[in-house]
Amino acid sequence: MELQTIYEQKVQPLLDKLNNILANYAKAHDIKMIYTFEKIAPSLAYLDKNLDITPEILELL
Repeated sequence: MELQTIYEQKVQPLLDKLNNILANYAKAHDIKMIYTFEKIAPSLAYLDKNLDITPEILELL
């Protein structure tokens, strides 16, 4: 199976589901932005751990 085909059949549906969950969660909780921190973390001086919604999003997956 070609890599592009695998991506389209396996990965893209998961990303679409995750994006939908994030959008619905943000709307329900009046959140204006959701960041991923793998590229932002080195530039953060401080982050309140209580703002991390990862566990809640994982429950929705």
